[in-house]
Amino acid sequence: MNAQIELMLRENLHQRGRLPKSAGELPKRGRPKKDAPKPPAQ
Repeated sequence: MNAQIELMLRENLHQRGRLPKSAGELPKRGRPKKDAPKPPAQ
């Protein structure tokens, strides 16, 4: 829910030219992706 509100606020501020230039990218949400599978140890 908070992520949806943040997205809506950012979009509206951007459309009106009021989004600060120092505003960073939206953080990635959810679980991190798994790393590439490691080869089995021999």
